[in-house]
Amino acid sequence: MVVGLSTHGDDRRGGGSRRRPVQARALETREQIVEATAQVLAREGYDGLSTNAVAARAGVGVGTLYRYFVDKDDLFSAVLSRTGAHIQTRFDTIFMVRSADSEGREIRHAITAIGLAVLDAVSEHRDVVQVLTQQVSSNSNLLLGPVEDATARITRGLYFSHHRPGTDYDRGVVDLVIDTVSGLLASACFKLAVTDHTTDTAQKTVHILTNSLNHVLTHAIHQISHHPATE
Repeated sequence: MVVGLSTHGDDRRGGGSRRRPVQARALETREQIVEATAQVLAREGYDGLSTNAVAARAGVGVGTLYRYFVDKDDLFSAVLSRTGAHIQTRFDTIFMVRSADSEGREIRHAITAIGLAVLDAVSEHRDVVQVLTQQVSSNSNLLLGPVEDATARITRGLYFSHHRPGTDYDRGVVDLVIDTVSGLLASACFKLAVTDHTTDTAQKTVHILTNSLNHVLTHAIHQISHHPATE
């Protein structure tokens, strides 16, 4: 049975993962095995994943592999965890670069920067993400969740810096609208990244999508800011 990403910090997944190594050489070996697992998954899919295949790919003995991982599901979970962390880190980095390019321009350019950052960050891991999400659909949420949270946080900051509603408005409704629309943005860009589109087509789609969502958000916030909060 394939397991999803654990939300606990002790890295005990897949029916009891081995304890994380702390020595540099052991950490390097563990990372080597996780990278080999990602390569096997990308090339062979989940059905082709086995401890023997991963050990051979990593250039270690099967006995060495079992010092770090219990079984193939434990390996799968390690790749899921690492991929999610890499996507989040790359999203943060790419967005910083793209947002710097859009600084001082209309807010829609900043929203587009968010969408393109999601697209680029996920696209870098397309092959393995396809396998991870095909095997367990809920893994999409686990991989995307942190990026959705960051997207909502950034979008909220952007809109409140550009739109200054009066004091008598429903902040809860504004937050809900922003969370919903930014969630749609992150999810749509995630799906674009893992499907077989050309880069040009995907980027054009992101521009169209972000322009549309910007209009929705701007109109919604304008309406909310001109209607008093309800008791």
